[in-house]
Amino acid sequence: MRKWQLTEDFLGYLTAEDSTKASPQYLRTGSQNVMISREKKCGIRAGYTFTLEGGESDDPCISGKNWKTSTGGNILWRMDDDGTNGVLRVRFGTVDGVAQDTWVTLKSDLDENYPLRGATWYDASEAIDVMLWVNHSDLVYEWSGASASASSAGANTLTKAGTSTWAQNRFYSEALTDAGDDTSRFDITLTSGTTYRYTYDGTGTDPGITATSCPVGTWVYIGATGFNVANRGVFLVTGSGANYFEVTNAAGVAENDKTVGTNNTLYLKFKKVIKNVDTGTVYGYLGGESTTQLTSVMPDPSGVVTANDLLVQLLFPSANVFEDGFEIDNVFSFNNNVLFSSDADERVAMSLNTDYLTFTPSSPRTAGQGSTFTLDDPGAKFGVIGKQLVMLAGDAAYLPKFEQIAVGAGVAETVLVEKRSFGSGQGAHSQETIIQVDDALAFLSNEPSLRLYESVEQITDRSIKALSNPIKPDFDAEDWTGAVGIWHGSRILLHSRVNSRTYMLEWVETADGGVSRYWQAPQILPIGAFAEDSGYLYGHSSGDGKTLLLFNGPSDYVYDFSGATAEKVPIDARMKLAYNDFDKRGNLKNFDEMFIEGEISQNCDDLLCQVEYDSGGATAVNEQTIDGSDLSILLEDIEATSLGQQSLGASPLGGGLQDPVAGSHFQTILEYAKEDFYLLGLNFSTNEIDRTWSITACGANAQLSNRIRR
Repeated sequence: MRKWQLTEDFLGYLTAEDSTKASPQYLRTGSQNVMISREKKCGIRAGYTFTLEGGESDDPCISGKNWKTSTGGNILWRMDDDGTNGVLRVRFGTVDGVAQDTWVTLKSDLDENYPLRGATWYDASEAIDVMLWVNHSDLVYEWSGASASASSAGANTLTKAGTSTWAQNRFYSEALTDAGDDTSRFDITLTSGTTYRYTYDGTGTDPGITATSCPVGTWVYIGATGFNVANRGVFLVTGSGANYFEVTNAAGVAENDKTVGTNNTLYLKFKKVIKNVDTGTVYGYLGGESTTQLTSVMPDPSGVVTANDLLVQLLFPSANVFEDGFEIDNVFSFNNNVLFSSDADERVAMSLNTDYLTFTPSSPRTAGQGSTFTLDDPGAKFGVIGKQLVMLAGDAAYLPKFEQIAVGAGVAETVLVEKRSFGSGQGAHSQETIIQVDDALAFLSNEPSLRLYESVEQITDRSIKALSNPIKPDFDAEDWTGAVGIWHGSRILLHSRVNSRTYMLEWVETADGGVSRYWQAPQILPIGAFAEDSGYLYGHSSGDGKTLLLFNGPSDYVYDFSGATAEKVPIDARMKLAYNDFDKRGNLKNFDEMFIEGEISQNCDDLLCQVEYDSGGATAVNEQTIDGSDLSILLEDIEATSLGQQSLGASPLGGGLQDPVAGSHFQTILEYAKEDFYLLGLNFSTNEIDRTWSITACGANAQLSNRIRR
């Protein structure tokens, strides 16, 4: 019997300890694109594939996420950089039984220098949650998430496919209030080009038009029968002021002294606006949301809308939400109160829980009302520990405490903010790297490190250790500019956009109910943001406008926009084990055979086994290749399980290690000329397409040398 000294049950990626002293069960610096499974095998990660096709954009992703709606849907969104502006795109798959499979641009003039950030708020009047986006301005963009596939169109009516109503598809059904009445009189003048100004001339009921009641960027619905038909329609407001608003209307005509007319329909800040994605036409509607047919649709869709056209609700902007000049960088929802913060302001504005545009509470303040918090540093970020809201700014956490007190015959609520300081540099890096882990809060700090607080009390406990300590050299050397993070499938993922490296911390439940954690080697992934759907992990590409399904299949892909094709590219996988001194650090050793066991696909004929004699191969380096098509090393019948006959499917919820083809279990013994060494390093690597392999155990028949090195 040969005396093997095997390395197995791999423990994780470790770079904070000298690789000549760490256990050889650890991976060392230089490892990449390999993963350790829950069974403690180590092998090449699964690849990424292009998915969710439909958009032809080659714009890199700046930010993005997924929105799990209150009605059971999951909507992926991303903001891309088109070279000039930030562009908000959302993904639609099957809508009303129709395969739309496309990305739709909702807004194309965002600030590409800042990430788009979102939070959800429940609109009780619509009985749905809505998305609220902010982008370093005083605007908040509201979106219902609505989409529908058209069935047919009649005279000022629009019928959707399927049996669900428009409201059930999340289209707005708010009650509308006319501006003015039938007697309100306007002058309509051409100001320049195709810009027409609608000015209330003081006759009849005042419609109350101001820059606030009719702000730029909102919509107006003009169904006034007293106006020329060319001046009626749904228009985007391009200018407004006292008693007037302006729109762009190529068909408009100038006319004076025109009353709104019978059956007044003039609506400001109009939200019931939809876009036909296939034609680009924008429509407004007044009723029918509780059915499958919208009514009072303008302009008339008959003869224009065709079956299966994709219809989506448009964004609704609100300006100067907190105060003029307050540029909102972060948004967060807690108990349906919406919190806004600015990177240039120490204040946090918290809205009423029934109205995200109202902040000033009554006196005395009652439960659910708004408030303003003034912190010691600007740029507050947000998270939750247990049921406690946590505001992170500078090197401190701020904890709002809500307490109900009796006031006369009623009940009021007070808000006190408790400050708890971290150590220097331990404040949160960005909102994108604050990660909710069940009831705990993990975040990338400015040090940098990954910190975890499972209770509010831990915030001041200096004994809290950074989860990233085992790979501190990697964290210290990494460029975290624009970093993003996510909790997925019992693992934390932190991604560096600059260097395309993803660091993953695995959480494994132990037999006694505890948790053990270990780091994976860095994964090289070209992504700008993470998203989830149906248990699968996606990455919006930082190089182009495509979305990637991560950890799926045996190869990575790049997209050729000129040829509109996806091409396979190799995964540069490197498994480098810490050096082994065989418990005889000061003695020379040698060996002549290496035992290796694992799994391998038949097409993997180039699994490189590299042996380093002493640190960095200072004494010698030997390389041999393991060939998966060599039937003599396989331990199972491969007739029915060869590559191409058995699928390599996607791995939701925690997948990542590429599973080789079933029946590819192998054992091999590699022979070597004896070479004396103190330390032995063992590396495995491939850099070709469609390779799958993993290592279960490896080790040499090492023995003490008879020679003494001087």
